[in-house]
Amino acid sequence: MDVFHVNEWIAAGRQGRMWVPCYHGVVSSDRPRAREGYEMTVSAREFKHQLEWLGRHRRFVDLPGALRWLERPDGGKPPVLVSFDDGYRNNLTLAAPILRKMGVPAIFFLSTGYVGTHRLLWPLELDARLEQSAGMRIEYPGGNAGGEAIPQNAAARAQMAARLRGMLKSARNQERLDYLEAFREATTLDQDRVDHELHDFLSWDEARELAGMGFDIGSHTHEHPILSRLEEAELVLELSQSKQILERQLSRAITTIAYPNGGKLDYSATVIAKVKECGYSAAFAVDERWQKPLGSKDAEQRFALSRTIVPGHLAEARFSFVASGAKNLLLGD
Repeated sequence: MDVFHVNEWIAAGRQGRMWVPCYHGVVSSDRPRAREGYEMTVSAREFKHQLEWLGRHRRFVDLPGALRWLERPDGGKPPVLVSFDDGYRNNLTLAAPILRKMGVPAIFFLSTGYVGTHRLLWPLELDARLEQSAGMRIEYPGGNAGGEAIPQNAAARAQMAARLRGMLKSARNQERLDYLEAFREATTLDQDRVDHELHDFLSWDEARELAGMGFDIGSHTHEHPILSRLEEAELVLELSQSKQILERQLSRAITTIAYPNGGKLDYSATVIAKVKECGYSAAFAVDERWQKPLGSKDAEQRFALSRTIVPGHLAEARFSFVASGAKNLLLGD
């Protein structure tokens, strides 16, 4: 039995769990040699093939269907809720047509501070500035790690970018903001060299068009900070502001949020309490696991629902390994 049939056999046995893949961007063509900035981006071809695999072994659900299943699992093929984070224009121009043609519902979590702007999401801005500023010298956050010249080699730059992202995601929010300001002064960014298909965000008219297609919309905060690193006032503002802006711009209730980054250290009991206070009824984390139905004692789990990141450049066999649940079985889940 080859790897595809093994994964399909495992997929058939993963009833009783829901899978929520987390996508980010979809670009028009494969980029087999591109890595910087494309780690979380799939090509249109990859996206279509992944949905086709899921359609053979799963059943697609929208947000209301997913939330109903959490309370009352109904048997049959395991449900899949396709989700997208951040709010890129390519979600509308490339992902949405494929989803509509295949009849697949999805939820898009938008970071409202970026919608309608020409900004770069701060982790991707790091990538772009490092790529364009090779040879320049930068300091690391905190000032204790010393400075270093940005490598000319792409693989070494990727390691530097990963180190910077990790340090900034673990820093207090104001420390992150202060560092990014200094980093911008020490580096260069030519917007003409930016891949706009990758980086550009939706306008508000485009966000309304996406919502008008029947897709679900959720919050991904306003400025995309790590919520557990915020002071209480900052936290409440991030949660409430994004919800209010989305509801005003889209004329619909926004009841769901996806935590930026979404790991266990990126939200907390305080974050969950404020999410509830701000009027959200569910929240999604990222723990690379499948979501079980919620029992009577699992109310808090509704505010840390499981998702799995779908990275770019995944071979089909690797995708089926993840999407079948085989990876989770190996992890003992």
